[in-house]
Amino acid sequence: MMEIVCRCRHRLPAILVAIALLLPGCTRSRPVAYYQLTAIDAEQTVVESATTADLGIGLGPVRLPEMLDRPQIVIRSGANRMEVIDGRRWIEPPADNISRVLRENLAVLLATERIVAYPWNRTAAFEYQISIEILRFEGQGVREAQLEAVWSVRDRQGKSLVPDRRDKFQVPSASPDYEGLVRALSETLSQLCREISREIRNLPATGQ
Repeated sequence: MMEIVCRCRHRLPAILVAIALLLPGCTRSRPVAYYQLTAIDAEQTVVESATTADLGIGLGPVRLPEMLDRPQIVIRSGANRMEVIDGRRWIEPPADNISRVLRENLAVLLATERIVAYPWNRTAAFEYQISIEILRFEGQGVREAQLEAVWSVRDRQGKSLVPDRRDKFQVPSASPDYEGLVRALSETLSQLCREISREIRNLPATGQ
């Protein structure tokens, strides 16, 4: 009996080492996938005219709900239930990514690079200021992207040219996964920018 106990004691360190080596594999977390919103393809976009080529635009502020301005992608799984997907994250802060995509989209659609992002300095010159408040920017699961936003356009003196307008966009995912969802979310931003650019093209070029 004593011999069996001694053998077990001699083997104990080896057993502990084996367990220690196995534990990291058991506790290893799932790899995180990172995503980024993309702007419309300038080469594949038809611009109606170049009458806005010299137009100056002040873009912002662009407001985003705190619950969406987080690293993780957020989806809606029920009427009153949201899910924060820890393993699917944005490669950059969503507010920054959205603002950059909006700027790139408007630059293409209005054929102008004179777009300054909020906050700008006092010497910034532009004809129109676009303010955007995003109310909803999420997935219905991974099947559909939804964007709801209130936006307006003012001239440099603060006069309202396009009063507060609420738009909703729904784009089905091209594929039932997170990559398809992010593409669909990018398309909702594209559709919003098309609405904004259409209204701006109908305004006097000088904002008067």
